[in-house]
Amino acid sequence: MGYGGVGLLETRWPLPLLLLLIMVLQEDFQIQPRDTVAMVGERLVLECGPPWGYPKPSVSWWKDGKALVLQPGRHTVSGPAAPAESYTALFRTQRDPRDQASPWTEVLLRGSRSAKLGGLLWGQDYEFKVRPSTGRARGPDSNVLLLRLPEQAPSAPPQEVTLKPGNSSVLVTWAPPPAENHNGVIRGYQVVPIK
Repeated sequence: MGYGGVGLLETRWPLPLLLLLIMVLQEDFQIQPRDTVAMVGERLVLECGPPWGYPKPSVSWWKDGKALVLQPGRHTVSGPAAPAESYTALFRTQRDPRDQASPWTEVLLRGSRSAKLGGLLWGQDYEFKVRPSTGRARGPDSNVLLLRLPEQAPSAPPQEVTLKPGNSSVLVTWAPPPAENHNGVIRGYQVVPIK
């Protein structure tokens, strides 16, 4: 809590007049100001209710070391956006639009403008986008780009291959390769006798 002081005023009277000023300011804000993050072009509401005091205190907003002159109602703060300090690459498998979307995988690219993204599977469709950021402020995501990695031959052989001899024939059975080695849709198998 803050307090005022005492001062003397000179008057025309032969005796000095004593003036007592009392100022009070509570410590607790009625609405506590808080950090807020927004993207460029996004609407942002900054709230602050000053503490109770006499005379009644006011709130000032500052940007780049300069006080903002605010009018009642809406106020737009403009200016050049800060250059991006880092980028985040986001990607996910693209699914049927009727299915629930898979979550985005995020890869932080500190100051880099390119990246090699690993862990992608052949025969899959992917969605990619990039998000710039400066400090804690995030910029808007780029447009979504689509990429189809073509199917490849499986990278592992069939499993559990068995032979069952018959009358002048052989029955060959097998299980497909592990799912992570399919590299797309397996459309068929070839059984080749070796002489």
